[in-house]
Amino acid sequence: PTPGYAFTNWASGYGDLHAVPDLGTLRVAAWLERSAVVLCDARDAESGAPIEVAPRSILKRQLERLAAAGFTAKMASELEFFLFRDTFGEARARGYRDLRTAGDYVEDYHVLSGTFAEPVIGAIRRDVDASAIPGEFSKGEWGPGQHEINLRYAEALEMADRHVLYKTAAKEIAAAQGHSLTFMAKWNERHAGSSCHVHMSLWDAGGGPAFSAGREASPTFRHFLGGLLAHARELAWFFAPTVNSYKRYS
Repeated sequence: PTPGYAFTNWASGYGDLHAVPDLGTLRVAAWLERSAVVLCDARDAESGAPIEVAPRSILKRQLERLAAAGFTAKMASELEFFLFRDTFGEARARGYRDLRTAGDYVEDYHVLSGTFAEPVIGAIRRDVDASAIPGEFSKGEWGPGQHEINLRYAEALEMADRHVLYKTAAKEIAAAQGHSLTFMAKWNERHAGSSCHVHMSLWDAGGGPAFSAGREASPTFRHFLGGLLAHARELAWFFAPTVNSYKRYS
């Protein structure tokens, strides 16, 4: 182990840490037999203090600042992915080239797109829902074999936890049925990219929506939107963190 956490990697080593279970996240993993899953917070092995650069630590700090201002954040994930007929092993053996998508042609919003893939997509919906990750609906997307499952909104930390678990569950459920899938932003230049829409809202101390004032947008919403626009360049580090993310923009 090497000191620090921000600039470590596989070659140089990682700082020693403790993964401390957050038992509030404990839930049945319905897609696995007799299994449960719990998420952990990363803490320094010596001091026990939260590791500041850990994403869950960063989010908690921001939510504390938000609470001090009198607000609660609620969010929802809307994730798109491509489903393949190939297993993960077959895809790897091919160098991830010439993969066989679950659909054969562009079928955006086509009712048969969802029907043909229902053995896998339906299993994902049912198993994550039974694992305290409630979904709202699913649909076939624009690209061949492209799909979308929308998760129900929750407070920000809970939603972030659900988001991480859902992506893992979706891949494992697909693998169990001899398929594979990817949430990659742009896996093939010939096909549509896959997006991740993040829906956001603020709620006031009384539990009411802070973005509306009757039929008009509230001052809070205007400042919230203005902040997003003002910091769009910095936020791109989070919205488009990889080279592949920018391929979707082209």
